[in-house]
Amino acid sequence: MRSIPFLAAAFCAALVVTGAQAQRADYPNRPVRMVVPYAPGGGTDTAARIVALKLSQTLGQPVVVDNRPGAAGMLGTDVVAKAPGDGYTILLTNGSPIVLSPLLYSKMAYDPRRDFAAVARVSQAPMVLLVNSSVPANNLQEFVAWAKQSAQPLSYASFGAGSESHLAGAYFNKLVTLSMEHIAYKGSAPAMQGLASGQVTAMFTDPGSAKGMIKAGRVKALAAGGTRRSRSLPDVPTFAELGMPAMNDFVTWFGVFAPAAVPKPLLQKLSDAIVESVQTTDVVTKLGDMDQEPNPMPTGPTSKFLSENAATWTKIVRDIGGVKLD
Repeated sequence: MRSIPFLAAAFCAALVVTGAQAQRADYPNRPVRMVVPYAPGGGTDTAARIVALKLSQTLGQPVVVDNRPGAAGMLGTDVVAKAPGDGYTILLTNGSPIVLSPLLYSKMAYDPRRDFAAVARVSQAPMVLLVNSSVPANNLQEFVAWAKQSAQPLSYASFGAGSESHLAGAYFNKLVTLSMEHIAYKGSAPAMQGLASGQVTAMFTDPGSAKGMIKAGRVKALAAGGTRRSRSLPDVPTFAELGMPAMNDFVTWFGVFAPAAVPKPLLQKLSDAIVESVQTTDVVTKLGDMDQEPNPMPTGPTSKFLSENAATWTKIVRDIGGVKLD
């Protein structure tokens, strides 16, 4: 006869398994909050709203976007790091607060490796060099020549200190021997306003954030990262075409993360739902209109991608000459 303690332990184990299965089947039974660590109107925010709308339909519960800008995305990211691990608070961000910040800050309120689980990659987009419309240059060669001879101080905007746009400008500065001053904003939308109004000379950002200002003639696009031309900016050459293949790696990506304590069954269910949502025709079309290439990737492969992306950015930071922000 089996002992009473053994039977009790087996009964408890069965309850745990049954509870986990019920939790996954029941999830979600209320709205999910999707934190975006940047101001409304930029590329990350727009991608989040496109994904959240379809994800709401896939999950059968509202997915509500919550903008928490500041500190190159680290403020909003920290909100999610400290959220309960129940799957009802998730993060949609670019790589800055997950991959770049650990390379640039010795002290952070969260540890991306310890505090987060990768849910899914969503999309990617090339980073485009923009200049204010008053700059007397219509291509990259003319801009560099003008900038080197300019008597006035020049500057470039980013969507936060330590962001991809910050490092793109710093790397470009070194590559062409310029000394444009870095001016950090709280997101790509306010940075774009700064560029369009002439507060700064140049900026690196994704095409979706810039398309409206380009069309209105308030900014000019000179070159794009990546290995092929932007779909929405077909007349803008890549840096590689212009003899600067070192700028190929300046491609921004967007992904979804959850607190590390989220149970694996919920994480997998959420990952599957996001991949399914991003693969739908309307999401592919809407992201494509933002010049984002949908390339959904589930939780496991996304974790591997993050390691590879971190190695790429580690080399970029080293090539710049080492960047520390604290």
